[in-house]
Amino acid sequence: MSLLIKVLDNLSFLIRVLSFGRYFDVIALCTSIKLHQLVCFVQGNFDSLASSGVSGQETSTDGLVLSNSEVYTNHTTEADDLSYYKKRKRYGRLGLVRVFSRGKKKSADLKDRPLSLSSDGDNDVSDLVQIWQVNKTIPISQWKSSAVIAFLHVHLQMPMYTDRCMENVKSGKVLADMSDIELSKSLGIISYMHRRKIRLAIEDFRHPASIKYPKMGDIDHHFVAHDWLTHVGLSQYSFTFETQMIDGRLLTAMTRKDIEKYLNITSKPHQDSILLGVELLKHLGYDREVLGKRKEKCDEYDHDPLVWSNERVIRWCDSINLKEYSSNLRSSGVFGALLVLNHSYGPEELAECLNIPVEKTAVRKHLVGELSSLMINASSPYGNNVYVSPLAHRG
Repeated sequence: MSLLIKVLDNLSFLIRVLSFGRYFDVIALCTSIKLHQLVCFVQGNFDSLASSGVSGQETSTDGLVLSNSEVYTNHTTEADDLSYYKKRKRYGRLGLVRVFSRGKKKSADLKDRPLSLSSDGDNDVSDLVQIWQVNKTIPISQWKSSAVIAFLHVHLQMPMYTDRCMENVKSGKVLADMSDIELSKSLGIISYMHRRKIRLAIEDFRHPASIKYPKMGDIDHHFVAHDWLTHVGLSQYSFTFETQMIDGRLLTAMTRKDIEKYLNITSKPHQDSILLGVELLKHLGYDREVLGKRKEKCDEYDHDPLVWSNERVIRWCDSINLKEYSSNLRSSGVFGALLVLNHSYGPEELAECLNIPVEKTAVRKHLVGELSSLMINASSPYGNNVYVSPLAHRG
């Protein structure tokens, strides 16, 4: 009886793998149990078997008669069978499926490592998040390999470097002592901005007491590339910022020269808007919740222009009867902090951005009055006192 069950089990597996078109799996199985007649049958009749298996029909095995002696005369031992199934489990499916899944091999192989991301990813990412929550308050010199991986994957959101990191960086102390050149070689980081992002984060964790803005590390590159740039009115640069993975630390460290060299933003007004957008984040302590709440409060009323987004400035222009020109502010980099913090930016500069013709003197004069009125009651970014912009003293 046990012999019959084993035969049926092998035949059941054969039909099952045929239904998925795994021809080479069948050949491997047949060879491993020395079913020579079955091998010949599969090689000669694979197409018909596969089609019937996929359609759910019963697969006919007429003409294939195997006695118990033929099946098991030269059968391998149970230890060999176990070895085969272990190998099959380790290396996965064979044939064309293996060819098209080469890109997933690394993530699948990582399952055997102490810490990694498997093909499904969800459970492993959850584990990394937990590891990071435990280790983020621990000195970087005490981090183990798992904490370093969590630092890269969860905190910096740079999972593309975790494979090389697992191979070459075994502790936080090793990571902290790496030079820029060593980071490039050990992690395979070509981008200068990516290396700089990691270096800035490492310095924060090496000297946590010297961090001026504790919430700066919460500003990830996704927020910068989409939410922050949209607020500033420069969403056309989102792809560049996301590719370079510009986060809060890197954004704050960049100079005008860096913006032009590494982000290829040559427009001086746009550079001004980016730098003033950073100043806004500093005034708010890099707190996204504070920014969101203040924006919400002034969404319906014309106050607190410091936190106005580019879209809010456009709506304000619509409300003061400049709808004919307001659409010209889109992707211009004109937003609330530019109006409040840049004392050299006044009604004339705004009129130029709105593309109001010089001969429209009445329209320009109207803009001067409305903007001056708005700026007089602008909230001070330096405290609770009323912030009076030099714009209020202009004629």
